[in-house]
Amino acid sequence: MSIDGFVYGISLIIIGYFLYLYKSDSKSINLKNIAIFFSLITLLSLVKPNYVIFGFLILLIPKDKYENEKYFLISLLGIILTLIITGAYAKFYSIDSLNNSIRSYSFEQQGTNPHGQIQYISTHIKETIVLFSTLIYEIPKLMLTMYNFTYKVFNVDYTKGMILSILYYVYFGFVCLFYPLYVKINKIDRLKLLLITVVILAGTYFIQLLTWAGVGNFENGVNWGVHLRYFIPLAALIPLIININSKNIKKDNLDDYLFIILLGFMGAVPLYITTLFY
Repeated sequence: MSIDGFVYGISLIIIGYFLYLYKSDSKSINLKNIAIFFSLITLLSLVKPNYVIFGFLILLIPKDKYENEKYFLISLLGIILTLIITGAYAKFYSIDSLNNSIRSYSFEQQGTNPHGQIQYISTHIKETIVLFSTLIYEIPKLMLTMYNFTYKVFNVDYTKGMILSILYYVYFGFVCLFYPLYVKINKIDRLKLLLITVVILAGTYFIQLLTWAGVGNFENGVNWGVHLRYFIPLAALIPLIININSKNIKKDNLDDYLFIILLGFMGAVPLYITTLFY
């Protein structure tokens, strides 16, 4: 009973729609396209505020793709409005709801206070920079927990899951390098996609710092309840960032082999759970 399924689904739709706009004909993007894009962004950001940054994907679309300059300016306005809506929703609804939920007792015990945390950060700039530098080694460690989704809850051995995680990244790396994307993304846009990815990564940790950690709790890195599942939508951006095999090169039976291997990884999930508990 998790909202994550919705987040993954709508994120893929957003990225797919972005590619549709990116590859569209000159003078073809109109008000309807812009409205669809930012409606999707709003739906996603009200569930996962950190993914409001996906709205900046619109900036990668060449200006000549719009029917006229007015629609280009409207797309810029869409980014601002989406940020305002997401910020207002967080300030006036979601944070209060979180503080009044079953987690409120835990927050009270560990001294969690978003306003107090911001004040602390504003007076400890150097310490905050050092704190977030730990992401350089924390994120690779987090990536090894793809199949380790039970250890925090059930306190069981999860070392077997690390092997499955590594094998999956080998598979995913192969897809990123060799699967034809049928779209050429220039280097500047690839750097922008990388920047969006980094901002979402750091922004997620920042949000968790404000809403989960006690004020001034800077001792043990920044991994306060951050799980790999928070970043699964970013996986769809990685092949676009790498964008090596952008040519329409046919590889016989490639889809069949990749699909069979993927089914193997999916089948490993219930088998892994079974070996842990039975």
